[in-house]
Amino acid sequence: MIDGQITPAASPTKNLDRASASADPSPPIVLLLWLAAQLAAIALAALRVPLWARSPISIELYALQYLLVAQFLVSALTFPWLLRNWPSLICALATGWGFLFLSMLLSPGTISMAILASLHLGIWLIALFAYSFPLHPTDTDFRAIAIVSTWVCGGPIWLFLDFEYYSSHSAPRFFTEIARGPLLAGFAICEGRPVPALATALLALALSLAFAIISRVFRAKKR
Repeated sequence: MIDGQITPAASPTKNLDRASASADPSPPIVLLLWLAAQLAAIALAALRVPLWARSPISIELYALQYLLVAQFLVSALTFPWLLRNWPSLICALATGWGFLFLSMLLSPGTISMAILASLHLGIWLIALFAYSFPLHPTDTDFRAIAIVSTWVCGGPIWLFLDFEYYSSHSAPRFFTEIARGPLLAGFAICEGRPVPALATALLALALSLAFAIISRVFRAKKR
């Protein structure tokens, strides 16, 4: 009651949204995490830190692969906060592309490979932005993170099980590369095969736009 007037009580849904929003990570902190992960990936490659058994001596040649792992894992785990508006999307794109071209100073790749990798990353971040745009600051964010991170992290696990328990090590088919997710598809760019990477990123963008449209239609019907 204010000045003799009764004010309506806030709905539980609004209170939940405010509490969830206040508990969200700060955008500068998430951006620092995005930058730190990419810088750490470049540093690991430049310092020749071995991350697996029987790794080659010249690990810096894998700087692009190291960076792609950092970019796709961090973006999949933090995209509801990393890509919450247009300025944050532009900032993530600009810094991600900058690190990609920086990694090419260590990798034996060409400028065209860097451009294709930047295009792959750009479409992927735009797809995540379109996916997160209709989401509320509630537990729906974490469901979306679970879906996206499963697709990104599931590909390497699938590949490991394939090499460990499957006798035939033939080259994967086109649709198999897409199903293994955008991270492994991005590695195809390093092998001179950009089509699976771009197809995977475009598929993610199409699914994200479809989700955004369907969410808007359902909200319009509820009103």
